[in-house]
Amino acid sequence: MPSRIVSASIESRRNPVGAGVVVTEYRPSVEYEYEVNGRHYLGKRIGFRDRRLWTDRRERAEFGSLTPGADVMVGVSPTNPSKSIIDTTIRLRDIDFLVMLTVLGILIVFVGVWVATLVCIQ
Repeated sequence: MPSRIVSASIESRRNPVGAGVVVTEYRPSVEYEYEVNGRHYLGKRIGFRDRRLWTDRRERAEFGSLTPGADVMVGVSPTNPSKSIIDTTIRLRDIDFLVMLTVLGILIVFVGVWVATLVCIQ
């Protein structure tokens, strides 16, 4: 779905991480407008996960094309057009928890079968 960037910026926030150490965190912020069936919407979501990177350089490189007035394609929910997203890519880092949970589940089943086999043999 075509849309137009209304505003875009990279916000910085200083976060104390302990022992007197403060880390600056950078977050992209964007608003874009699009139209579905004659109705106008304003979207703010960039990706499936909250974007937080530790270096300004990486943020600016990845989101540098998101400038006010720029045209960008967005993914829009067919059942709820008010839900939209710019980056529809699912990356490995986006599903790492699900993968870890699946591996843990398989491991638990494997150990359970192994223990049950040992008990039946004796």
